[in-house]
Amino acid sequence: AAPSGELTLKVSVVAIDELLDLVGGGSSLLQLKLRWTDYHRVHSPVDGVVKHIVKYQKDQLFPGSEAMTLIKFCASFGDVKLLCIGEWSVQSFVIRVRVNDFVHKMDELGHFDCGSQVLLVLPSEICMHVSGGAKVFPGDPL
Repeated sequence: AAPSGELTLKVSVVAIDELLDLVGGGSSLLQLKLRWTDYHRVHSPVDGVVKHIVKYQKDQLFPGSEAMTLIKFCASFGDVKLLCIGEWSVQSFVIRVRVNDFVHKMDELGHFDCGSQVLLVLPSEICMHVSGGAKVFPGDPL
């Protein structure tokens, strides 16, 4: 978590604990930002079953929130969630998977039409060590 306990999405600022509660729990959160020039396809972080997909419009998750798509996976070690956050008021994430699909790590889940970001939410059983500001590329282990 950030020292302030807050997280800046595109333009909104939200308390990390509140965001985790809004998406159904989790204890570790990793924010991945995609620039206009970056690769815009999103891949599964785990082997598991897609259990839930929710598309939120601007302001729907909380007042001032960006448009986003939440994908929940059931993995062998617990529930993992991805929040695919579109450009501020436009949800530009195009999803390719459906509920109950089994996915493998690195299977394509969908893509963004333009730069955006992804939040990875992990269960409390997972201990993640990532260097702030580190560049990661598709397929890099975290």
